[in-house]
Amino acid sequence: RFPNDLDARRALAVVDPLRLLDAAIAGSAAAAEALVIVTGTELQRIAPSRRSAAAVTALARLHCPDLFDYFVSMLPRAAEPSIRALALLGSQKAVPQLIPYLSDPRVDSVALGALRQITGANLTRRADWERWWAVHKKTT
Repeated sequence: RFPNDLDARRALAVVDPLRLLDAAIAGSAAAAEALVIVTGTELQRIAPSRRSAAAVTALARLHCPDLFDYFVSMLPRAAEPSIRALALLGSQKAVPQLIPYLSDPRVDSVALGALRQITGANLTRRADWERWWAVHKKTT
C-alpha cells in the first residue's frame, strides 16, 4: 500500500521510484499525486490507456540508476514506453537491448529514434547498428 502522508510519499518517490511507478500504473491516487510532486506529470489528466507510458516517461526524467534495469526488464511487456524511457535515460548500455526492436514493426521507428537519441549516430538498418555497437561497446 502506498503511504498517505505527503512527506512520506515525496521521500518514497525519490528513494523508491520503482514502487511509485508500479503503484501509479496500478491506479493508486496517492502514487499518482507523488508522481506529480516529483516529476510534474499529472496522470489524472492523461487518458487511462496512456497512463502507464506517461508514468514511465516521467520517472525516466529522474535518472535513477535502478530505472535502467527496470525499463530493460519491462521491454518484453511494454516495449514502446520502455524504449522511450531508455532513450530519456540516455545510457549507451541500452544500445544492445534496443537493436532487436528494429525488427519489430510495432516499435521499430521508436527504437530507431531512441538509438539515434542515445548515440547521436544517424543509421537506419539493424545490421548497421550491430556494426556500430561492435565498434563502440568497448567505450561504454
